[in-house]
Amino acid sequence: MMKFRANKIGFVQYSEIVERIPYYGKGDETESSGLDILLSCYPNPMRSSTTISFSTPKDTKSTKINIYNVKGQSVKEFKMQNSEGKIEWNGTDDNGKQLSNGIYFYRLESNKYKSEIRKIVLLR
Repeated sequence: MMKFRANKIGFVQYSEIVERIPYYGKGDETESSGLDILLSCYPNPMRSSTTISFSTPKDTKSTKINIYNVKGQSVKEFKMQNSEGKIEWNGTDDNGKQLSNGIYFYRLESNKYKSEIRKIVLLR
């Protein structure tokens, strides 16, 4: 159980919370710490397809990239065994159905790490 000290007004000091947050993704270190998650897609906006490139630490297992609609519902999931590589998304959901134009989000998750959420614009 985590214990926090409250200041006079009853708020927890920001620095005490930040120290307890697990490290997810790329930080602002001047040297590579080996914990960097690289994630990008090109082209964006996309018409027929986009390529999502990823790279995670070598100890990463069971990596997956999820694509979400604006409601936060997962529409497509890619599972990979590699810690780095590329996948191509053609704008379809898990059932192979073409998705409509709009904004979608993607995120890489693994057994230990999660990336920040990124945006893809689908225009046909």
